[in-house]
Amino acid sequence: LWHQLTVRLQNFVQNPCFATGDGLIKLYENFISEFEHRINPLSLVEIVLHVVRQMS
Repeated sequence: LWHQLTVRLQNFVQNPCFATGDGLIKLYENFISEFEHRINPLSLVEIVLHVVRQMS
């Protein structure tokens, strides 16, 4: 189950409509952070890279 969710999240954060704004930051703070310890570390980094780009 965690793998399927991780794959969906990886595809979701790459969507161009989230390239601007703070949607991914809110997604991370309110959703992903609750179970990040269960996600493969490499996959988590791939997801967080997109989140960090919105912080700068």
